[in-house]
Amino acid sequence: MRRKNPSPGHGAGDYLPFPPTGRRKGETRGNQFPGSPPGTGVYPELNPVSTRPRLSFRSPEAFARSYARYLQAFIPEVPFPWGRLEDELRSRGETGQNPRLSGETGPASGEARRMGEETGLPRRETLRLAEEAKQERRWASLEWKVLQLWQEALEERFVLLHAGVVRHPGGGAVILPGRTGTGKTTFTLALVSRGWTYFSDDCATLDPATWELYPVPGAAHVRGLISSTFTSSTTSPTSATFPRTGLWRRAPTWTWGSASVLFGFPRWRHLPKPGEKSPLRALLFPAFDQDTPPPGEAAPLPPGMAAYELVFHSMARNQDRFLRDFRAVCELARRVPAFRISTRDLDRACTTATRLIGA
Repeated sequence: MRRKNPSPGHGAGDYLPFPPTGRRKGETRGNQFPGSPPGTGVYPELNPVSTRPRLSFRSPEAFARSYARYLQAFIPEVPFPWGRLEDELRSRGETGQNPRLSGETGPASGEARRMGEETGLPRRETLRLAEEAKQERRWASLEWKVLQLWQEALEERFVLLHAGVVRHPGGGAVILPGRTGTGKTTFTLALVSRGWTYFSDDCATLDPATWELYPVPGAAHVRGLISSTFTSSTTSPTSATFPRTGLWRRAPTWTWGSASVLFGFPRWRHLPKPGEKSPLRALLFPAFDQDTPPPGEAAPLPPGMAAYELVFHSMARNQDRFLRDFRAVCELARRVPAFRISTRDLDRACTTATRLIGA
């Protein structure tokens, strides 16, 4: 390229002093574009060694495959059962075969008729709403199926417990066991909003050989009225409980069963690095409907009681693995301290948990 008009500093006809860039096709220079990982200057979808795969929401099929890659990136030594996932997508008609086999309870027209009788809306509007609900159930069921396949793959090596897992900012993770509806997810996200690292909302993955926890950072399932707490941007009485905004990278609300559930995918700053693990520091059993301990306070649990409650949260699918988990849980209860913490005052409970782990 030659300059047409000479200017001071360049002789007429000289080449412009453009330095060689050294870039390859598909790369950027200096991370000019948002979303490119630091240092490489390559888009994640074009970088074959990217350790942070993106979640795709273009279609249920694309979401299922990207969600599987996303989960496997955190524990790369365990292979994902891709063959079973493809069989599941094929049976649901996501690849274009059998489009009516999508796992729903009934056709959209029947649901539209019921909605029209209940709400009195015009048939065209009820058909649109019924089709939206049908699509939402497809997304939600695929999210759950991918997570289930990943848990079955992890079960060969790890002890799986139905519990949330978060890591203290100073190091060391805690397990938050609890049944569905006991406030486990709410307590987990309240701690994450205060700087704790999100490891999992529903599945504690423990290596019985090293007693370390591995991340399974699937979507946080927020049910009921509490979901408005995490999506509202206005000042409300709960702003002190959840002081930080921007927990979610993506938080769609999908119909699961007969209820609307918020599927929250945390931002990268709230997640551990892929392949990272953490030693276990304590067991915290959330309690919302019990009179003791006082709201926001914690009471120590003896090892026998902690092991007794942990056994009921085992996710083992056969007797041999349950016996393995039983032995591991009993040893775990002897190794780490256990507490029952009241979550009726979430602000105080988060302060208590920080004090217990930071001590």
